[in-house]
This record gives sequence, structure tokens and C-alpha cells, in this order.
Amino acid sequence: MGKSDHHRNVSQVALAILNYLQAHPDAKDSAKGIAQWWVSEDEGLVEEALSLLVKEKAIGRRGEVYSLERAKEQ
Repeated sequence: MGKSDHHRNVSQVALAILNYLQAHPDAKDSAKGIAQWWVSEDEGLVEEALSLLVKEKAIGRRGEVYSLERAKEQ
């Protein structure tokens, strides 16, 4: 997989996470839980997508838990 394919996959996973949170705004979970239950993707790819979303302040992180809640407070 080339670098642009990898970037596209991270972007697709990030979008899937945001879509899940839009449908379930009170949802909170760890990277492992998000990978397994929300998007059915590789945990490493999910971690990259979550880092991107936190950096862009689209979601928040408290400890190991990700959610929309902290993004609103920042």
C-alpha cells in the first residue's frame, strides 16, 4: 500500500468514526473498542484516525477514552 492509499484509509476511518459519533453523540470508547465495535477496522489505523481527529479538535480525548464531549469543551 502506497503512502497516498494509507492516508486515504486513515481519512476513511476518521470519517467512519465521525459518522458513528453523529449517530451516537454520547458514545465514548477506547481505540480498541472503537476499532472493534464502531468501525471494524485495524486498531493501528483507528489510532491514526483518532489522532488526526483530536488534532483537528473534531473529537476529544480523556485518558484512553475518545468522545465528542471533550471536543465541545476545548
